[in-house]
Amino acid sequence: MNHKAVVKQKGNGELTPKLRFPEFRDKPGWKAIRGDKLFNQINNRQASPGLPILAITQEYGAIPRDLIDYHVSVTDKSIETYKEVQPGDFIISLRSFQGGIEYSGYHGVCSPAYVVLRKEGKLSDLFFKQLFKSYNFIQQLTKNLEGLRDGKMISYKQFSELLLPNPSLAEQQKIADCLTSLDEVIAAQSQKLEALTGAFPSRRRNPPTPPFSRIPKRSRVGNTPIRLLCNQGLLRNIQFNRTKRTVSGSEDGKYGRWGFRFLKPSLYRPRS
Repeated sequence: MNHKAVVKQKGNGELTPKLRFPEFRDKPGWKAIRGDKLFNQINNRQASPGLPILAITQEYGAIPRDLIDYHVSVTDKSIETYKEVQPGDFIISLRSFQGGIEYSGYHGVCSPAYVVLRKEGKLSDLFFKQLFKSYNFIQQLTKNLEGLRDGKMISYKQFSELLLPNPSLAEQQKIADCLTSLDEVIAAQSQKLEALTGAFPSRRRNPPTPPFSRIPKRSRVGNTPIRLLCNQGLLRNIQFNRTKRTVSGSEDGKYGRWGFRFLKPSLYRPRS
């Protein structure tokens, strides 16, 4: 795996992270273990009836279709061929070359086209959930793979040949807790930003749409083109006077209300 930005490899094959929690700095390096030694491929197609059909998404991971706007009709006969997915499983999807391997927190079934992975032994679900969505892992996952955009999918054999970092379970959980907390903070700040955006809509986000055909391209206020000011939402209440060849506008920001006229009125040619 490509760990240049995260870890460096020792001569004995161990990986040493460049950033590490204090309580683990004196511990041995991380072991690099093949994917098939940590995860088994699951092909159980005899799941209990009535389990929800899971959609495999890059945004939500594996999630019941009825929880999102996902409507694909399937027959009862085709569902019989679907694979069982348990909470804690990972799924290689048709888009894993773009967004990594998805995690399932649900018990359900998924299309037989997907590869279901189940951890072998004690591993932190959240640690590998973060790892399998990381940029470095996706780069390594798709390295030397051709034709993925033409309909091919990453196989279990290809996954099994990857070397995965395997810290101690305690360190896995510590890393996972830290990254999960950061995700929660980011999500909370994003919600605050959306709330503020709704309460105080920016004029730059909703600029007016002036009739540009009536504004000469070379018309300026000082050194700033009038079209640029309009595009950025700095001018409102724009009014045109064909006879005097003037244009006025208002801006209620820190510069107060003001108007202007074309510096070169001869450039203005009203439509006939």
